[in-house]
Amino acid sequence: SLPELVDWTTLDDPDLKYFSGAATYRTVAALRGLEKDERVFLDLGEVKNFAVVTVNGTTYPVLWRPPYRLDLSDQRGTRLKLRIRVANCWPNRLIGDAAKPLDRELNAAGDVVRVPGWVKEGKPSPTGRQTFTFHDHWRADEPLRPAGLMGPVVLR
Repeated sequence: SLPELVDWTTLDDPDLKYFSGAATYRTVAALRGLEKDERVFLDLGEVKNFAVVTVNGTTYPVLWRPPYRLDLSDQRGTRLKLRIRVANCWPNRLIGDAAKPLDRELNAAGDVVRVPGWVKEGKPSPTGRQTFTFHDHWRADEPLRPAGLMGPVVLR
């Protein structure tokens, strides 16, 4: 649970800082004083990287590029129950894992020589990594990619 909209990579907790996946934001907004033909837009501001918005049970198409904005004119009630599911890309998790000890044997090109037993057995990495790839794509010193819903979220 986060008290404000922030870039996940600015958080101190490494599980959040290097998180890769989807998170859900929820809130309720009031919608008052609209004329019958007046249009309403939800502007999410800055999003990294994808968002799916559900309002009062209606799910809208994926927002995958700016502007992260939806026409909510079909929502005519005075109360908008918003659920915004935001997903980022994989690099931040791979960068975080690169800072942990190696858990597989690599050749000179950075490719896996053989699949380790812990992967074949469906067990967690013995070094605490959360991912397994057949090639090292990222280094621990690479900059993290902004992630999450940074907003500001505004009804227009």
